[in-house]
Amino acid sequence: MRLSDTRRRELERALAGIAEETFSPRWPQPETLRLIRERTGIDVINFDVFGDGGAIFAPNDGCRRYDVTSKQVASSSLALSAHILDGNAGNTLTWFSHVVPANPCELACFVVNFSMGNGSPIPQPTGVFELSVGDTRIAELALVKESRIWESDNGLAGFYVTRVDATAFGMNFDLDEMLTRESTFVDGHLVVIVPKGLVSPGEPARLTLRYVGRVPTRQWCRVALGLRPLAVDTHLEAMRWTLSAPPRWSPEGYQLLFGDLHNHSGESIFLSDIPDGKGAAGPCGTGDRDSLMRFARDVAGLDFFCLSEHDWQMDARDWAHLTGLTEAYNSPKFITMHGFEWTSNTYGHRNVYFADTPGPLHFSRDPYTNQSARPADSPTPAELWAYLRGLKLPSITVPHHMSAAQFPLDMARFHDPQFDTVVEIYSSWGDSLEHGRPVSMGAARIKELAHIHSLRRGVRSGFIASSDSHDGYPGLAQGRLPSRGHIFHHLGSGLAAVYVKEGGRAGLFEALTSKRSFAVTCSGFTVWATLDGQPMGSALSRRRLPNRPVYRLSIRSAVPLREAVIYRNGEPIEKLDLAGRTECDIDWRDDKPGAEAAQSYFTRVLRIDCETAWSSPVWIDHE
Repeated sequence: MRLSDTRRRELERALAGIAEETFSPRWPQPETLRLIRERTGIDVINFDVFGDGGAIFAPNDGCRRYDVTSKQVASSSLALSAHILDGNAGNTLTWFSHVVPANPCELACFVVNFSMGNGSPIPQPTGVFELSVGDTRIAELALVKESRIWESDNGLAGFYVTRVDATAFGMNFDLDEMLTRESTFVDGHLVVIVPKGLVSPGEPARLTLRYVGRVPTRQWCRVALGLRPLAVDTHLEAMRWTLSAPPRWSPEGYQLLFGDLHNHSGESIFLSDIPDGKGAAGPCGTGDRDSLMRFARDVAGLDFFCLSEHDWQMDARDWAHLTGLTEAYNSPKFITMHGFEWTSNTYGHRNVYFADTPGPLHFSRDPYTNQSARPADSPTPAELWAYLRGLKLPSITVPHHMSAAQFPLDMARFHDPQFDTVVEIYSSWGDSLEHGRPVSMGAARIKELAHIHSLRRGVRSGFIASSDSHDGYPGLAQGRLPSRGHIFHHLGSGLAAVYVKEGGRAGLFEALTSKRSFAVTCSGFTVWATLDGQPMGSALSRRRLPNRPVYRLSIRSAVPLREAVIYRNGEPIEKLDLAGRTECDIDWRDDKPGAEAAQSYFTRVLRIDCETAWSSPVWIDHE
């Protein structure tokens, strides 16, 4: 049941009219529910503790329960009774609604108090919770820090977030006697909308949450009954948000898209199976390719995606399978790019992305060599670029984890501005832009190869992030695999954020080549930067700039902000205290000595929970 945009707008407008008409708190709830039913075709079925047969819980032993009526609990969200579903295989939580009325409606809707959390001050593997109505799977939910919609052919679920508490790495807080040593608490309302045919008139509806993650985690979700029944205006507000899905903030003329362009599955060539026995290697990731595509689209909610398998773990048949799957999943609302990781241990790793039609693989080394070998005759990045030029297919190459000591990448030796249009400065490997900060933990580094040095030398590449996920959860990667401990980072997934002028692959590729992008460690966090009105990624003429041009920042966040640091020529020159705001528009002029010699500006923005965003630079040409 995927509602069309037109149908969504119709329903949202009808609910808005009802909300205005029944604004008075004295308006009786049954009358409002009747208006919703008649004007929208949605039958809202309650879970309130008052009334016959509502909200009967049937948890298994994997749930924690607390009830204020029998135990004095200082509840974090005024819950009278709550059940917490922990992230262990087989744990389920089932609850029942009031009796479903025999109304001739198109849709059935349930609204319930809902929360999610990390369960620990230490990062946890990604938790995935399957939501079902009756025996029909509706969606898979995962911990997020902002309102989110999950949709499938069977229905949709919206998490309308009203409160987010989050701390910096290693910090924790206590919410109540049941939720202690927590680092992330996201509270609000779960809205579930399904075809009315999925529930049986005259019987209570049965809803179930089941933990379906690959590994155990302390992440959890909670269904609660409030001290008072959910008000009708709460139903209307949560339903309206779920149906309207308001667009993200973006400047006029652009649309903001979030994606993950760097991921690995468990479907790789097992070199040990090759008859001549040249070397041995297993898969680098987890999960099959199809499951990663579906997770990226349906659970992580990405706007664009690339499954960028290692070149040396594919052959022509593998590449054909991957490109066929990529093509099959491509759609206006989920743009898939063709690409692979050019995995040179000698010259560093670059991901190759094609604008549309993919070319054949170009190997970084003999696939049958040892995984960690550095052959002296390895193809150079210059040879890769020559190959791509010969294909005459628009493409780019994106360097990543440049300073990782395991396979360093030196942009002073190899950089082609036609192809290296953007650089992946953050992933599960941590921060590759700078060193010595909390987001630079993890892998051994060569500090001189941090990308900030390339920027200072004049390299002009925009910034993106991606996850380099190996845990099978692109866009929400947070798992530490036993064999990949060195690429686990406490902020988890990175995301590439781009401002597109048009839809589809053409719009995405144009934004990446124009460097109109920013790197960010999570969604729900946007940064837009301009100099003299020109967007980040632009190059401006010094002669045509006013003496003190305005550098403007627009920042929006689901979690309060801490600070913004402005860099000139790769050096931090100004720290702005954002004082817990979630929205700000800042006009800044460079009054520091040396402003006349400015060649680039960019900004790093930090939230109170350490999630970080980096705007792409804007450059100044001195003729």
